[in-house]
This record gives sequence, C-alpha cells and structure tokens, in this order.
Amino acid sequence: LINGSYIYCPPPPTPFFGLLELLMGHQLGAGDYLRLVYIFVSVVISSSFTGTPPGWNKVHKCNSRKRDENPPLGLVCFDLDNTLWNRPRFRKGPPFEALDGGLGGIKGSSGEILDLYPGARAALQYLGDAGVPVALVSCSHRAAWAREWIRTIRVDELRTVADVVGLSPVIIRDGDKHQHLADVARKTGKLPAEILFFDDKAKAVRQAGGIGITAVWVPTGLTESAFFDNLASFEVNLDKYRNGEDRPPEKV
Repeated sequence: LINGSYIYCPPPPTPFFGLLELLMGHQLGAGDYLRLVYIFVSVVISSSFTGTPPGWNKVHKCNSRKRDENPPLGLVCFDLDNTLWNRPRFRKGPPFEALDGGLGGIKGSSGEILDLYPGARAALQYLGDAGVPVALVSCSHRAAWAREWIRTIRVDELRTVADVVGLSPVIIRDGDKHQHLADVARKTGKLPAEILFFDDKAKAVRQAGGIGITAVWVPTGLTESAFFDNLASFEVNLDKYRNGEDRPPEKV
C-alpha cells in the first residue's frame, strides 16, 4: 500500500495487543518471556524515532510530490480563446450542446464545434492530478458563454475545466492582460515569479513579462511540448527563487 511517498509495512506487535494475546492465551513460559523482551525492545526503538509514524518505513520518494508539500508551481494561468481551445465564429448563440458528455467539446446551435486542444486537455489533466492551482483569464466579450463552456467541457471523464480550476480566479473582461494577471496575483497571494502564463497573443505575453510573470507564446494554441517543456524549465527557475538563489519580483 502506498501513502504519499511512503510504502506501508506492517508494524511489530504493539505492547497492548502483545500482552493481551499472551495473558489471555495461556500461562507465561520461557518462550513468552522472550516475546516480552522483543516487545519491550521494539517499543524502545520505535519511540526513538520522530517524524515517521510507527510502522511506516520510508522507502523512496514517489515521482509526484505529496499534496502537503509546496507544489512544483505556484500557479499556472491560461488564456482561453485559441490558447486552451479553438474559437470558431458562432453565427448564433446558445443553447450549446455537450458532445460526448463534454469530452468532445460543445456544439453551437448553428453547428460550430469548440473543444480543448489535445495539448490543453493533457496539461489540465496533469495540473489537476498534481494539485497545482490553475487560473483563467480572457478578454472575450462573451463572458457568459465562456463560463458555460468552462463548466461543460470535460478534461476527462471525472472532471470539467471548472473542476480543475476550482476556486482559483476566472477573470473574463475587456482590458489589457497584465491587469487581469495582476488581479490573479493579488487574489491568490502569489508573486509574479510564481506564475506561469500561456497566451496565443504576443502582446499579452509581453505585458505579462513586464510585471515579472513568466509568459509563453503559443501562437497556434497550447501543445503538449510547449506546456511540458516550459513547465520543466520554469520549475528549475522557481526552485532557485525558493532556495534564495535569486530574488523574485515583489507582489503586484
């Protein structure tokens, strides 16, 4: 059985159960006295250790980090249209139909289909599994539609995009992206250096960089390689910040 980064190994008999078994089973003999000595020694040894529960032998670190440790990233933020999903021009508005329960995206009333890019779906699955906070920002003038798509489109069979985002900010309004991102930083208490941002617009990427956020330009939408390659390099830089090797920018 695996519990975080520990593999469970059954502990030796506790004094209570060991004595209960001996006293209720039969009269004590020479072998029983040896067992008592073993129980006493095991208690003394186990009590000399701290930080590891009795019976848990630390074998190895798992590939994924424990949820109670700092996640590899402070927060990942995505633009919506043409970054997480393709954005067709809808000739009509709602109702929107969920395709394959949301796993195939949504279809507009005039037939247009909107769905996550494969790389975006893989990224959201990874971040959701890792417990890394995810925020969303957009300058779309169809905020109500976008929020419905977030609630409807599925990352996998168990989670929608909204489930992965959870209580993190979703900011959809007009204006420059650096204002959206500054609000995300303030609402989450993150430093700009703790935020990784993806957008298909070069202007938004430059604006994010101007306030100290690491921003990645994905002109044709988010791909797996763009996400995971930049994720890996960002983790290295963030570890340097957290280890005091470099000073992160102040909060915005």
